[in-house]
Amino acid sequence: MFAPVVILEPFDTLDQAVALANAPEYSLHAGVFTRDLSTALKLARRIEAGGVMINDSSDYRFDAMPFFASIATDENFARVERLQSFASQQGHTLLELAVAWLLAQDGVASVICGATSPAQVKANADATGWKLTADDLAEVERLVS
Repeated sequence: MFAPVVILEPFDTLDQAVALANAPEYSLHAGVFTRDLSTALKLARRIEAGGVMINDSSDYRFDAMPFFASIATDENFARVERLQSFASQQGHTLLELAVAWLLAQDGVASVICGATSPAQVKANADATGWKLTADDLAEVERLVS
């Protein structure tokens, strides 16, 4: 299971704060909270992270995003449940079905899957082993229509 991690660390100088923020080998997000926008912008340029939030949270909750809210319907969740059941009946996971379906599409040469742990890397690699038949593809189409 993955959950956001927040670290609050005291510091004496802004240089020390930047050094603490840049200490991790990988940093997806960092946050700067201050009343001085000029200081915030200077710090944001020095912090080595995928994104630096200024006076805001970095919790991108899908349910608060208009696009996700428009597709997070009971009908779509029912589709996912049907797909998950189909994959399970075939001895596979929903991830494996998704990767297999993508690889079965014309013009798709590879599928790039993100991972945050060695177990996810292994699951992504294992997912390439399922080759969907024409009947499988027709069933997936039926399940989502």
